Amino acid sequence: MKYRQIRLLALAASISLVTVTAGLYTGQAEEAVDEIAVEEFSPEGLDNALDQEVSKAPASEENQARFQASCNYFTVSVPMDIVAIADIEVEPDGVSFYEKLSHSLYGGFVGKITLFEKETDYCYYPSFGRGGEIVFSDGSKKDVVLLYPSDVQSDLENPESMDNWRKIRDALDSDIVGSLLPSDGTYIPQDEVDNTSIYRETLDKLSSLLQEKADQETLEAAGFSYLYAFLYETEENPLETVRYAYVNVSYAGYPELAIMHEGEDVIYDLFAQEDSQVTHVCSGAARDRFSLYGHGGRSLSIREDASSGADMSEISFYGLDVNTKDLFPQVSFIYDGQKDPENPWFVRYTHEEDPEPLTEEEWQSRLSNFGELYTPEAAPLSDIG
Repeated sequence: MKYRQIRLLALAASISLVTVTAGLYTGQAEEAVDEIAVEEFSPEGLDNALDQEVSKAPASEENQARFQASCNYFTVSVPMDIVAIADIEVEPDGVSFYEKLSHSLYGGFVGKITLFEKETDYCYYPSFGRGGEIVFSDGSKKDVVLLYPSDVQSDLENPESMDNWRKIRDALDSDIVGSLLPSDGTYIPQDEVDNTSIYRETLDKLSSLLQEKADQETLEAAGFSYLYAFLYETEENPLETVRYAYVNVSYAGYPELAIMHEGEDVIYDLFAQEDSQVTHVCSGAARDRFSLYGHGGRSLSIREDASSGADMSEISFYGLDVNTKDLFPQVSFIYDGQKDPENPWFVRYTHEEDPEPLTEEEWQSRLSNFGELYTPEAAPLSDIG
């Protein structure tokens, strides 16, 4: 690939020289640039370099003294104090940021803003975040995604490098991605993306079944737990006490739907999203209960409490794969008084392996590592208009 080096002499900013390494595209620092000098590293002439300029953002108080970095799909506006400590590489599909002092020796990669058509295209990256979505004029959508390194790539022996790396990361996650201006269509920031209306049909279906007082078989045939049927005996209007909440177990940017009953900490049903469709994850039963555990609502795991009698029970923790209904086992804590009445505490990490014996203290200690019961804020089904 041919590269050009754009040197911006920014007189209005607090720095005298900004160097941005770019691919086939260039940027422009509006109002802050007095001169642009282009050094060609390819046979094309200066005219071609200037023709490649994509940034068309109008000058305003907000983007004055900011560097406009543009790729095929969008422009982002970068504060000049960040430009002073970062190397910015512009590629056709996005914009990457590197900490300048550590770029050549330690990688210095901080993150990249880019686009993906669907979650399965990026969900297995070591570290990523969602920055919203672009809705193009033809109605199609792409996720705005921030790709991060799996570890900090600054010079760990240089405090200035480490501080600069953190400054760039903080700006990237908020100010820079928030300034995104698409070349076509509309940018919707992540906190404004509608990622819950997909569950409306599921909630409406359950509401109708409860109003009709559907029996256990009908509920299960419709993809719900049979536990709701027990509510008819004690409650006049289950729509007031059956509650729903949006939770984040897979940490993919798309929430899961948890349906519970007021006053209970167990989940009756859990739904997720797979390829932009609702998919059913699990249903609770009388001796097979599901709940959420974590540390202050973070790092959530799905806990399953299964029992086959007073002397036999199993507590299993699961994670939820991104863009799927599949649970993956993390660990199971087993109480098996039939196998060993004197020492009934066991642990296993897959269903295929034999349980490993533990002392009661070890069993309790490892169990506590999964945090505390998490009860999300929930609204009654009757709130759905």
